[in-house]
Amino acid sequence: LTVKIRVADWRDRDMVQRLRAQIMLFPALDGGLYELLRWPIFLNHVAVKADGGIIGFTSASLFSAAAAESNGLVVDEHHRQQGIASRLRGTQARDLGLMGVHRLYCSVDIGNVEAVVMVKSHFPEHLGLLAVDGHTHLYQAADVTDLETQINLKHPVGAATELHKERLKQKAEGAKAHLAQMQTASEVAQAKIRLRGEN
Repeated sequence: LTVKIRVADWRDRDMVQRLRAQIMLFPALDGGLYELLRWPIFLNHVAVKADGGIIGFTSASLFSAAAAESNGLVVDEHHRQQGIASRLRGTQARDLGLMGVHRLYCSVDIGNVEAVVMVKSHFPEHLGLLAVDGHTHLYQAADVTDLETQINLKHPVGAATELHKERLKQKAEGAKAHLAQMQTASEVAQAKIRLRGEN
């Protein structure tokens, strides 16, 4: 099976939405897929077959200039166990590294045994357990350079082109500006709460 991993954009919305229907990802952002595919703080990749069909999707959100959170990874149930998830994660790690990100964090429901095995293999640092909507989630971390190197041993993702590197650099700059705007908005909102005398 020939599969290409590339950065996703808003034009992939419909195919990604159908794929996401197989597994609930990004519960806090469900319904905001268009924004997820457009906002500079999100880095999304798709796995695409030769006929153009999307069979895998992964997303990460930057929460600082040097750290990102995995929003999930899904591969079509008919195309699993072929290294596609690893290639998605490896490409994600490569591109995050090129954007200046050093750390990637990931949580997974401990009831999803298959996903837990994959997350533990990609994210070796155990940070603890989280309670999420009545479920217990494992919270793990990885250095993006180590993650890319590890995955490349079995599922090489290849080097980025110079054009791709330049686009990632621009995206990183956009993300940095967006994060600064979000920080300012948060500070203003907190100041308003204090002035209103709210807790």
